[in-house]
Formats: sequence, structure tokens, C-alpha cells
Amino acid sequence: MKKWLITLFLFALPFVLFSKTLMVPGEHGTIATAIEASNEGDTIMVAPGEYQENLKLENKTLTLASHYLNSQNSADIRNTIIDGNGETVLELNNVGYETTIMGFTIRNGDDGIFTTAKFNLLHNYIVKCKDGIDYEGHSGGLCQNNVFELNQDDAIDLDDFPDIIIENNILRNNEDDGIEIRLHEYDGPQITCIIRKNLISGNGEDGIQFIDYPDVSNRVFYVMNNIIAKTAMAAIGCMSDGNTKENYEAANIPELIYLLHNTMVDNHYGVTGGDNMVMMNNIIMNTTNIALKNVDGNSKVENNCLWKNGIDHIGSNVIEASMIYQDPLLEPDFRLKKGSPCIDTGCLHHLKSTDSILGEQIKIMQGKAPDLGALEFGSQHWDLQQLPAL
Repeated sequence: MKKWLITLFLFALPFVLFSKTLMVPGEHGTIATAIEASNEGDTIMVAPGEYQENLKLENKTLTLASHYLNSQNSADIRNTIIDGNGETVLELNNVGYETTIMGFTIRNGDDGIFTTAKFNLLHNYIVKCKDGIDYEGHSGGLCQNNVFELNQDDAIDLDDFPDIIIENNILRNNEDDGIEIRLHEYDGPQITCIIRKNLISGNGEDGIQFIDYPDVSNRVFYVMNNIIAKTAMAAIGCMSDGNTKENYEAANIPELIYLLHNTMVDNHYGVTGGDNMVMMNNIIMNTTNIALKNVDGNSKVENNCLWKNGIDHIGSNVIEASMIYQDPLLEPDFRLKKGSPCIDTGCLHHLKSTDSILGEQIKIMQGKAPDLGALEFGSQHWDLQQLPAL
């Protein structure tokens, strides 16, 4: 054992001793020259200012950060700007999965970020790009505590085969979808996509859009504890045959989608389509048209609250005896008021699964049963105060 520990220490020692911090513009006049001069494991620290650059990170693990990394002051995010001048601001290829981008305003890009690699995107403000971030190839990683706003297409675009966690982000007022997911042909180990604890509001097409392709791929989606509000089209829309222009067709997407503990308010449509959707403990209210359209096939719709929708449901596998058709009594910030019929009335059995991701829901449950909607009454484990303050 001692010999093994000594070997491990000696192997790691060069990385520990020789990784360094490169200062921009103090030591390097541009971010690009700092990246070029960097080595595996280095940190590039960028001072407040405006940098008109188009950057590439390739073939190494780096931390690229503003002073927010140390200050935790959101002013450093707003004041450290990388402007793409109409071209992709930052491209990542073949980087180490511990690569981290933190604490920038990324703006005016074709793509704000384009990646074919897994990495961490933390505490950034991505604004006025085409796509905020475009995940391609075998990419993914962690997308957490970012704000995506006023982008001309999608806030987050998932193409090809990303394995990803998208949590605690704000995706608001983007011209197309909050999150667009293309289910491209794939045959390999299971891909997991977790979308949880996000505020998705005011987007010009769908809050989350699933786009099907002819094959059935080995993917599973967990869409949990999100607030989706004021969407021009569908809160969650399913499209077929590669079509991204929402027409409310409610496509028969066969991939497994867990749709749990979400609050959907003031959208044109609620949930359209899905042939293998587990839809439980959600609140859908003030939908202009149809709250649930053709959530059918092998789908299960149980223990949801539907209120003041144009039409509550059509062609969907609704277990009527479990549903609540009463005012959920929401505060303006989407919390449940005391006395809400959605407190302690959710379905519990899906939380007792051996699935570790579903099991995490137990940790935020207060009382004898889970509450309906995104925010558990009386719990601080997840609430809007945890979203990025920008």
C-alpha cells in the first residue's frame, strides 16, 4: 500500500508543482496569448475589462476565469467581457473534463460557446449571441449557475450525444428555445441528461424542445424542479423528423423522459407529445391552449395539478383519480402559499426507486409526501434565491 501511495504521489507531483496562474493583461496582453502560453492544469486569470477575442481551448485542461473565481462578487462577471464580434467567442475541443470556464460576460458571438468536449461552465452571463452554447459531439459536463439572455436562437443547444447536467441556470427572453435537444442517431452506452432547478422564462418558442429522429436511442432525460413560464409556444414540446419549427404536433418520442416536480405557468401550450414520459407531481396552470396534448403511448400522467388552462388535457394517459383540479395557490415567485392543495399531495413511489438521481428528491421532501411543483413548501434546499444573482 505504501509503495502504491508513493507512486501515486510522484506521478501527481509535477502537476502540483508546475501548474501556475497566468494573469491577463498583467503578464499576457490577450486571453489568446495566455492560452497559447499555458500548460496542463494552469489557471488563466482575467482582470475586468472588455476583450474582443475569438478563443480556442484544445488538448489540455485549463481553468479560464475572471476575478470572480476568488471574489465571488457578481460585478466581476458583468465587468469581465469577452466579445466575439459576430464570430464564435470560445471553442473547446479535446479538453480535460475538469476544464472550467467561470465568471465572464460572453456576448456578441455566432455561438457564445461551441464545444465538442465535456467541461464545466459556471457563473457566466451569456448574452446577445446566436446560440448561447452549442454542445456537439460527445460533449456535456456541468452547466451551472449561468444566465442566458437575449440570444437570437437557443440559450442551450444540445446536438449529437452530450451527457450533461444543466442546473441552477436562468434562461430568459431568448428568441427561440430555452433548451433545444436533438435526438440524433446514437447506439452506445446510456446517455444521461439532467435538467433541474432552472428558471426558463419568456422564450420565443419552447421552454424545452425535444426533436426526434427515426431511430430509438439509448438516452434518458430527467427534467425536474424547473420553473417554465411565459413561453410563447410550448413549455415542453416534442417534434419529429428533425423539425425544430414548433407546430404543436406532439410527436411520439420513444426515449424515456422523467418529468417530475416542475411548475409551468402562463405558457401557450403545456406539454405536447412523448410516448415514454413519466409525468408526476407537476403544476400546470394558466395555459392559453392545451396543458397536456398527446402524452400517450407508454406514458404515465399521475398526481399533477391542472388549473385555469384553456383545455386541461387531450389524448393523454391521465390517471384522473390522482389529479388535482384546484388553484395551487402560488405566490408571485412560484412558491406554494400556506394551505395550497399541492402541499403533501404528491406521488411518492417514484422517489423510492433504486435510481440514484430520482432518490435525490427525497432529500428536499418536507412532510409526509412530496409537494407538487418545483419548490417544496418550507424547504431552502432549492429555491429561487439559489439562482445566479446578476
